[in-house]
Amino acid sequence: MIRSWQIPQVQRDRTGIVFSSCFPGMQMAKKHAKNNGDDGDGQFDRRYLFQTLNMGHSQFAQYTGIRGPNTTINLACASATAAFGVAEDWLAADRVDRVVIISGDDVTGDDMWEWVGAGFAASGAAATGNVVEETALPFDRRRNGLILGMGAAAFVVERSSEAAKRGVQPIAELLGSTTANSAFHGTRLDVEHVAGVVNNFVGDMEKRWGIDRHEFASDTAFFSHETFTPARGGSAQSEVKALRDTFGDSTDSLVISNTKGFTGHPMAVGIEDASMLYGMKTGRIPPIANHKEKDPELGDLNLSTGGEYPNLRYGLRFAAGFGSQIALSLVKRTPFVGERIDGAKFLAWNRELAGTDDVVFRVLQNKLVCYVDADDKLHGGVQGESWSITADFEGKPNPAPMVVAKAVVPVSTSAPAVASMPVSKPVVQQNKPAPVAAATVSGDIVTTVIEVVVNHTGYPADFVELDQDLEGELGIDTVKQAEIMADIREKFSLPVDDDFVLSDYPTLNHMIGYINKMTGGATTVIAAPAAEAAIETLAQPQVQVEISKPQPAVKLATNSETSEITPLVVEVVVAHTGYPADFIELDQDLEGELGIDTVKQAEIMGDIREKFSLPVDDDFVLSDYPTLNH
Repeated sequence: MIRSWQIPQVQRDRTGIVFSSCFPGMQMAKKHAKNNGDDGDGQFDRRYLFQTLNMGHSQFAQYTGIRGPNTTINLACASATAAFGVAEDWLAADRVDRVVIISGDDVTGDDMWEWVGAGFAASGAAATGNVVEETALPFDRRRNGLILGMGAAAFVVERSSEAAKRGVQPIAELLGSTTANSAFHGTRLDVEHVAGVVNNFVGDMEKRWGIDRHEFASDTAFFSHETFTPARGGSAQSEVKALRDTFGDSTDSLVISNTKGFTGHPMAVGIEDASMLYGMKTGRIPPIANHKEKDPELGDLNLSTGGEYPNLRYGLRFAAGFGSQIALSLVKRTPFVGERIDGAKFLAWNRELAGTDDVVFRVLQNKLVCYVDADDKLHGGVQGESWSITADFEGKPNPAPMVVAKAVVPVSTSAPAVASMPVSKPVVQQNKPAPVAAATVSGDIVTTVIEVVVNHTGYPADFVELDQDLEGELGIDTVKQAEIMADIREKFSLPVDDDFVLSDYPTLNHMIGYINKMTGGATTVIAAPAAEAAIETLAQPQVQVEISKPQPAVKLATNSETSEITPLVVEVVVAHTGYPADFIELDQDLEGELGIDTVKQAEIMGDIREKFSLPVDDDFVLSDYPTLNH
């Protein structure tokens, strides 16, 4: 089971992280302030520092294994764009080969909204209308104040040579960036200084790249910061003056785009930056939301109406933040020649990392998964629609499902096949093959079982193969297996079986055989596809397996207690650690992987004892139970 998404070892020390956020840690600080730091047990919460410190960058490093330069920046709402400048500087100084930029803010949640909302209202920057279409008004003459928003965005800035090694063509080229501060006012922009910064930046780009502002203006989208705050001293006035001072008569050929009419103002999150890069990739950019009334003071602007802009080659991003912060970046579209990913190069790169040619790719749940020593480990997967996966890209041809079985019988194309299972007192007739018994496992049983597994795991149906080890190959832990079995018992109305031991049924074939046994199947011939060499012999079965009749039993009294236990246990861990529930996996080592020390483990166990009214166990030793599965 994948517990984290570690980057390749060879990239760990040459990769950096920049985290941008206006209010890191503030949400938990406000939450703790409401209850005086009480952890729920009358004690001051031991996690307080970890929850309130600005640690997004370091936590991301722990999750990904990135060990290069690691920092956070806060240029208020210009932070994400400014992060590109940090990345550019690190690359120029040869400190890294790539930088991951992550940005996030949530000021509209229960703990922050009342404070940040009140703060923006008190500053005069917040809108007061309650109809979005009449309030979110970028560049409109009626604009009167911003709407708060939240979100997250992430980017990778990498040397082109590094991308080329993997056979990946970049979305865009970062031509340059800059940051500045007007030393002017907390909530207002110095219009003249902003205009000077933009003009100087474009001039620097002309000299560095040998381009002319008037020539590239018609191929450029300007991704605005405009927050639809009041006209005087607001972002629109500053931005438009800066553009007219910089581009002159060419200003009106720039396409102006903005996302805040759709998202609100997400603080330090680079949604416009992401929109700009998406525009470089697709030639499509969003429209200006809700624009109806032209502002004569802004002139005839070429405001985006959305959709296709086939001539789009450059993106100019302007961001501003409280405290007179300014950030700018200029990117150039990278036209793709052929497929964006060169499958052969990408495969060769991964083979080099793996140290073997036995590498196979599959797209699993929208993630590209690389199987090393694939003959032993490959267990399905689907080819994603967004990946042009060729034979070269895949590594090996997609093999037909291989099922370990001693039985070789005719296989119907209308129903999935099932492999052999442990049986009691099998009778093997090798020399005299018998006809296929009528009690052959039906396709309906197989389909229902796979459906149960899909519901419990989220795996696509064609990823699930019947002879895969549920834990070792499919990553389904024993608790989840118990939930699956409980569902199966209910769906097939299976009687109670006091002798049932879950570990005796490690594959779906075993479970299917058990279903057939418990529902009265006396003799079952198990159908299985064979290797190509055996196809000619399929006319006659070569092995027959006899299964003894089950003993009568009473109906199961309870229904899937395990599925009720699991969320309660996870809930306790969440309460004690602050981790999101979907971060916690049941087979993770509590101390080694989740970082939960023994004191905290003891507290968790104490809560669990109370929740489930567990009796005292004098033999209990905490270290014997290192995972939630235990």
